[in-house]
Amino acid sequence: KKLVEEIRNKVKKLVVNGDPHLPIDKDYLKNKIRNEIGQFVFKKIERRPMVLPVVIEV
Repeated sequence: KKLVEEIRNKVKKLVVNGDPHLPIDKDYLKNKIRNEIGQFVFKKIERRPMVLPVVIEV
């Protein structure tokens, strides 16, 4: 559970850190999430995770 919370917070930071005046490139955001979270989880559990980001526009 703790790992999931850490991942959730890390994803929130990745999304919020973008420029609010520029449109979000979904593919760039997906790749950024996949790479950052993949590295983060690998460091924690020493296994390669399968990260499947889903970005939904609202």
